[in-house]
Amino acid sequence: MTVIPEPAWAPRFWAKIDQSGGPDACWTWIAAKSEFGYGFFTPPGGKPNSLAHRVMWELKNGPIPAGLKCLHTCGTGHLGCVNPAHLYLGTQKDNHRDRSLAGRTRNGRGKGYREKLDVGDVLTIRKLAPTQSYRSLGRLFGVSPVTIARVVDRVSWRNV
Repeated sequence: MTVIPEPAWAPRFWAKIDQSGGPDACWTWIAAKSEFGYGFFTPPGGKPNSLAHRVMWELKNGPIPAGLKCLHTCGTGHLGCVNPAHLYLGTQKDNHRDRSLAGRTRNGRGKGYREKLDVGDVLTIRKLAPTQSYRSLGRLFGVSPVTIARVVDRVSWRNV
């Protein structure tokens, strides 16, 4: 097995990971995240806002070949996981299959894989909006204040 030397910026990367669950648990990215839960990290001289799990793969295994994705084996939908033992390379088709198996696809009854809110959440947000700040509602529902504003103003979820 070839050992890849870690770059000088690696300690900064490792400092943004919660490994408290041990080597078999999901290692949670605790720094910047996308609205969908993926971690962001910008290595010096690297692509801005690179996905942290992809950075981890490359840190441990080298470059990701063109046409492949860095996927998670943790089927719980824990997209903030950067444990290298939970990552593997696969195609877009593999990614869609995994997403479906993890229940992150639209099924007509619940949330789509990118949606954090469902119909009940939307109705509750609209009911609470006159008495709570968008920031506090965002924290309560795990979304940004902008998302709350879009729900309240019926920019999104118009049909509800």
